[in-house]
Amino acid sequence: MAAIVDLSEHTFYIHVGDTYPAIKEQLIDDEGAVIDLNSCSVIFQLEGACTVESVAAITDADNGKVSYSWQAGDLPAGGLCLRRWKVTTGAGKVFHVPNFGDGYPVIVAD
Repeated sequence: MAAIVDLSEHTFYIHVGDTYPAIKEQLIDDEGAVIDLNSCSVIFQLEGACTVESVAAITDADNGKVSYSWQAGDLPAGGLCLRRWKVTTGAGKVFHVPNFGDGYPVIVAD
């Protein structure tokens, strides 16, 4: 059975134009297990009021930890955005975290 996720725990708040703090997350599969990111690459994706698709840093591959450092121009407008992490394995398999709905919320305040 898939784990139930409390989206309020995954909501990230930031302001228009901010480039700090980085967004950090531990990637968990739909059964609640940490995703091993060894031999993987990860892309940070943001859609909604702001759109971003850029390489994420893997900060701890064994424990599924990633981060994305905001760049100037990433957050030009306020509103609701949804984020996902696109993982590509060393074998070329591609999947997204989270793998349900449209992603975790990012609230960009004016």
